[in-house]
Amino acid sequence: MALKECTIEPVGRSLRIDVRMAAVQSLGKIGGTGAKEVLKRALSDNSPGVCLKVLGTPSFLCDTSAVEPLFKALRDKNKEVLWSAADDLGYLGGGDRVAERMIRVALENTNDDIQKETTHALEIMREEREHEVLYSECREG
Repeated sequence: MALKECTIEPVGRSLRIDVRMAAVQSLGKIGGTGAKEVLKRALSDNSPGVCLKVLGTPSFLCDTSAVEPLFKALRDKNKEVLWSAADDLGYLGGGDRVAERMIRVALENTNDDIQKETTHALEIMREEREHEVLYSECREG
């Protein structure tokens, strides 16, 4: 069976949390389209530990199609998942549309943690853009 045909949901129900966490971590190292799709679905796991492992994987951090699952994770009740999702959104970037959406999420939410973390993510995005401009000027100059 190809990796992209796998689903973590049936497996997730039968495996211990530590096994699911190890599986997610391994998939993050493997990378590829199939692994990324499974990682996105794993963000729906009922264990904050599994979600945090997904958010910390290199292949997830570099996947611009991860924006939607990251916005969904911003609503997680676990503060660590929320913080990691906001950080990942900040580092992932995604341009003005993602920034505008984060501003809307911050303004529409009464949850102080969500407001604080989306603001932090926007700051990360600003810093990343400043670095990009600086690097491009150095290459040109």
